[in-house]
Amino acid sequence: MSVRSLLSIAAAAVSLSAPAYAASLTITSVSGVWQDASIGVSGEGTSKIRWGKSDGHGKSAYDFDPTETEFVVEEDESFVLGTFTHFNNPIYGPFLSAVDLALEFTIEGLADPVSAVFSFSHWETLNSATPCANGEANYTGVNASGCADRVTATVNEGLTEVFVIDNIAYSLDVTGFFHRGEMMTEFWTKERKENSARLTASFSAIKSEVPPPVVPLPAPAFLLLGGLGGLAALRRRKG
Repeated sequence: MSVRSLLSIAAAAVSLSAPAYAASLTITSVSGVWQDASIGVSGEGTSKIRWGKSDGHGKSAYDFDPTETEFVVEEDESFVLGTFTHFNNPIYGPFLSAVDLALEFTIEGLADPVSAVFSFSHWETLNSATPCANGEANYTGVNASGCADRVTATVNEGLTEVFVIDNIAYSLDVTGFFHRGEMMTEFWTKERKENSARLTASFSAIKSEVPPPVVPLPAPAFLLLGGLGGLAALRRRKG
């Protein structure tokens, strides 16, 4: 066998020993249910809850609509797990002040689902206040149909998940709810409107976490590499 052929074998073996990292994952299911509401609501334990006594426009409501599955997501790119919507209708009490959203989704190749719980705080403001609870004038801007309500959501577990699929370690970050490009830390929702925010996440491969597999070189290639190493050492001694 020629030296060129042996070098080709060695190069191929070294190439095989380098880990190949997947650039995408497949989300196979997404679900979210409301639980632990501060008052009695209809629909607790499902993705849609309703509360309050309607003044003719319907009850107030929270919906979580998961993204239709299955879908493929790319590394280091944000993707949407679902959409939260507050149907802000004028109501009489009782008023919701807090509720949790239990999120769960599955990834192809991962045995257990990924889960997180978001705690929602709700401030049902007085619609006719002047100024409104957000400090702005009534009947203008976000308060155009009466004073806006305030909704906040914070994750209280499972924000970041690390897992391994096919010997590759991944870090998954459930980022949070976004409305018009901003985190929903203080979401003032318009009266008599559907106010939505999207739940986003992203993942990346942790390339240093999983060592590459050991791929043995063919015997002639070992001999060739050893010989090349010996020649290099000999040249250094002669130099």
